[in-house]
Amino acid sequence: MKEGRYIGDTLANAAFVLNPGIRIYGSFEGTETTPSQRDIANHPTILDGQGVREIWNPVTINKATYLNGLVFENGLSLTNPAVIRCMDNITIQNCTFRNNRGTNGNPIMKSNDGTIKQCVFESNEADNILQITQGVEASSVRFENNTANTVVLMDGGGNLKSCLIAHNDGAAVKATSGLLMNCSVVSNSGDGIQSNGRLTVRNTVVWNNESSIVCTSNSGEIFVDTANVSFSAIEGEEVYPGDGNIALENSNQPLFGQAPCFTQNGGTRGAVENCDDSFRLLAISPLRNAGDTNKSGLPTYDVTGSTRVRESRVDIGCYEFNTSAAIDAIDMDQMDLSVYPNPTTDFLTVNVEEGNTTVQIYNMKGSLVMQHSLLTDGQIDVRSLPQGVYVVRCGNRIAKFLIAR
Repeated sequence: MKEGRYIGDTLANAAFVLNPGIRIYGSFEGTETTPSQRDIANHPTILDGQGVREIWNPVTINKATYLNGLVFENGLSLTNPAVIRCMDNITIQNCTFRNNRGTNGNPIMKSNDGTIKQCVFESNEADNILQITQGVEASSVRFENNTANTVVLMDGGGNLKSCLIAHNDGAAVKATSGLLMNCSVVSNSGDGIQSNGRLTVRNTVVWNNESSIVCTSNSGEIFVDTANVSFSAIEGEEVYPGDGNIALENSNQPLFGQAPCFTQNGGTRGAVENCDDSFRLLAISPLRNAGDTNKSGLPTYDVTGSTRVRESRVDIGCYEFNTSAAIDAIDMDQMDLSVYPNPTTDFLTVNVEEGNTTVQIYNMKGSLVMQHSLLTDGQIDVRSLPQGVYVVRCGNRIAKFLIAR
């Protein structure tokens, strides 16, 4: 389909009918010869419900049905989900669900089987934004700035892999069972995870939500461990039960506790004006190289489509550490370590509290270039390092400095 805005049938409850087995590619400017030549962001194909009707009429779909490069906008649920209800296997890729509204308990999308990948759900409103069951896998999907009781309802299972669920008004995930792997559940106004079954959480960060993980029975009784959590970073005063877990402080500033060390503060809960890549990892993040050493079943890509497991272990969360973007994006509010002279030519003095005796120095690619045990004068000999900008870390405190010669 060529770029443009399509409104479909203006008299029916649904603007469009999706026939089984069809493959639809959108966002063509008109000069391309293959789908790979499309510029999806700058030449969108928009299917518009005009705020008065559903986008797709629900039909039984077979596994050959495929949607790619479409924007679903302004859908309104009447008797079905605002955008689509999938009764059978479907693949939806590189699509955006935006400004849709669910009423009468209907979600924006409901799927019983299929694959959702590299999609975006943003600025939608419904009881649930996405409702899935055990036959569905969503990978590299972003859920941002939505308003819902629960953003993702895993009603009887399903898999979320390398997904970002951030800055939504409401709870992020509610599940009776299923899998969250390498996801980032961050800065939502409601609970991070609500589990009343046996949910598995692996290599996932849950931070800065109203509460991190709430486990209950169907009758509402609260349990401690109905979620099976491992190699995950969970905000809380104590480490969440499970192998390889990390307890995080609420602050993103690497001061005295265990901060996640995201590239931006990301501290506002709920919807914000601009959702960017605030939750990428800094080189000093404790989430880097902290995922499960068992690589079986890991997602192949992170939320940006970049290859996962670039170093010795997978990173916790939906972003794999990016050496080209991480250190340069450090927020100046996180700079609380005193170093001098800055710039320096030969020696750097690090002013640290007693007991913090080991420092690490990273280059702007995120590589550790020096590790040093401080003497009483706090001096480090940096004459072996080439001129440039570096980050020095001592415990959870950091500073940038310049070597200029």
